[in-house]
Amino acid sequence: MSSTVAVAPRRAADIWRRLHGLVCVFKPAGCTVNHCMRVLRHRLAADLNAVEEARYAAAVDGRTAATGDWAVAPVVDSASLGPPLAGLNPRLLTGPAFQPVDVRVARLASLGRHMSGPLLLGVNSGARLAAALRHAGPQVRVHQVTARLGLATDTLLAAGRPTERAAYGHVTRGRLEAVLSGLQAAHQRLMFEHTGLPVNSQAAYELASRGPARPERAAPPVIYGLRCQQFAPPFVTIEVHSCNESSQYLLTLVADLGRQLRTAAVTVRSRCLRHGPFHLEHALLMKHWQLEHVQRNMRQCLVTAARGLTAPLSASLQPVQGPGGGPQAAAGSRAARHRE
Repeated sequence: MSSTVAVAPRRAADIWRRLHGLVCVFKPAGCTVNHCMRVLRHRLAADLNAVEEARYAAAVDGRTAATGDWAVAPVVDSASLGPPLAGLNPRLLTGPAFQPVDVRVARLASLGRHMSGPLLLGVNSGARLAAALRHAGPQVRVHQVTARLGLATDTLLAAGRPTERAAYGHVTRGRLEAVLSGLQAAHQRLMFEHTGLPVNSQAAYELASRGPARPERAAPPVIYGLRCQQFAPPFVTIEVHSCNESSQYLLTLVADLGRQLRTAAVTVRSRCLRHGPFHLEHALLMKHWQLEHVQRNMRQCLVTAARGLTAPLSASLQPVQGPGGGPQAAAGSRAARHRE
């Protein structure tokens, strides 16, 4: 004769005490970082309350010997409140145990509204880990920017109001790569200027021999690499390795690139492929912003962040495979299909 052993459901309070860490989510284009943080807060609070509701339902059905020690709010004996309230769920009297404002979410870096890619968020005490990553120095981010030649708009985006049209037939792949190489060389010289060392000094040589220099957090944007991934006029796709950059800086970079090519250029799409050691494959799609997936992602991010802090900067400057290949492209295509 087989016997069934009842397993007590998890307590939301125990989960809450362990809900601290860094989480990597995928921010789709068209929404702000604040919106993503707000959605994550609401979903985590709702899932925690659902755990407590399931525990109460199991206790009522007699499937567990739960004592009724609720997570946050005190237990109210509904039977003592008279017949009209007898038998009610205590949560109907005390309200939800967890509110969205109880969940603290802090961002490590920002992405523009038109951008997509991995977004690092610190949850509860995980905000301290996000601060530690910021103080360790800016992380190299890899962006894939698709530009359109021959057009200028008031917002520097292809969806903006056109302000100029120019010919682009004279632009070749060789000329584009030459301009990109010049911009990259100019920023490499800029890195040494931020260190305060003479370019021709022995100290500057020793610094360069140790690999690319990591700028301070308050330093201007620095570009480590510019590569042409795809050339199909009027559209070109560029891979940008940079530190301290902002979404507006990338828009301006594309516009300046168009001027140096004797034409005009606007940004069609901008996608972050990598943030330091965090790739697209680490990012949770919005449909997976649930308690169970977030807890699993926190454990993965803790290991990834520890490796990223000890890795040399040169490890972050490896090229990312372009569209149609590699795990990053596959993850990005899956995310794009989900958004559609």
